[in-house]
Amino acid sequence: MICLTLTGRTMKENYTLLEQNREMIDIAELRMDFLPAGELRDMRGIRERMGITAIATFRKECDGGRFSGEEVFRRKILLNAVNAGFEYVDMEYGVDFPEVEAAAQGKGTVVIRSIHNFDGVSVSVDVITKMLTLPDWEIPKIAVYPHGSKDVLS
Repeated sequence: MICLTLTGRTMKENYTLLEQNREMIDIAELRMDFLPAGELRDMRGIRERMGITAIATFRKECDGGRFSGEEVFRRKILLNAVNAGFEYVDMEYGVDFPEVEAAAQGKGTVVIRSIHNFDGVSVSVDVITKMLTLPDWEIPKIAVYPHGSKDVLS
């Protein structure tokens, strides 16, 4: 499966990227944290125009994203994405957005539970164990940052 991550600064730019690559991809991830708030008003229209299986991601700065605002706004946008029909929504491991989780479960949206380590490749065994026991409607994602070939080979 090939996923195109859309990181344009406008939806027009993202639609162009999507059309240029549509024949080569199976799924698209919309990085909503790259967009100004005004671009996120019509999530249903965005979802319909994408016309491909899609992941909605709204990543905080501390997790490698660009969003530095209030969590209440991020929660609202992620909920809007679920209600608009995104098949997947990416929420960081440990984030507690019960409204988003309930809506996702009700609509059949899969929650991707992600954890990011930009200091290396280690993730605690406790976290890995907990991620492996997520509910059926959630899937784990671990993103790490290797600093050299030794990190990749270990």
